[in-house]
Amino acid sequence: MASKLEIEIELKSDVEKMWKHFKEFTKLFPKACPHLYEKIDVIEGDGISVGTIFVSTLKPTELNPVVMVTKEKIDFLDDENKMLRYSYMEGEILKNYKNLRGTVHMSSSKSGGTIFKYSGEFEKANEQVPDPVFFKDFMVIVFQGLDDYILKGMNHTCQN
Repeated sequence: MASKLEIEIELKSDVEKMWKHFKEFTKLFPKACPHLYEKIDVIEGDGISVGTIFVSTLKPTELNPVVMVTKEKIDFLDDENKMLRYSYMEGEILKNYKNLRGTVHMSSSKSGGTIFKYSGEFEKANEQVPDPVFFKDFMVIVFQGLDDYILKGMNHTCQN
């Protein structure tokens, strides 16, 4: 049975600027958060459109103490509604989850920033597998890091 986890945070960057830069995540995440991302390699597609397949290599951190390599695919992209959906195709993480996919959605906040929403859908391989709650903390760090990176002229890196 599929389960869901969700987060919502407010970012300072304007939603149009945040969305524009977010779509370049395969290039920007390793620059904005070099302590989290070793690299992201685009292996099929252009890196920003439906059908793009990419391999993310994450460095060991407190949230995830081992190197994690995942192969992911952009399944859906809607520029007008600022929504992107992706799914995991391969990687260690799929030993614990039969399927795993995430949806990112952005909208304007009342203060002129961005409301960032992430929802993850997953199905555990068995009942002993914990919910992937580390995704919540990881997404907060990454998107606050991207926000800081954008606000500081794209030459600052995120912090733990």
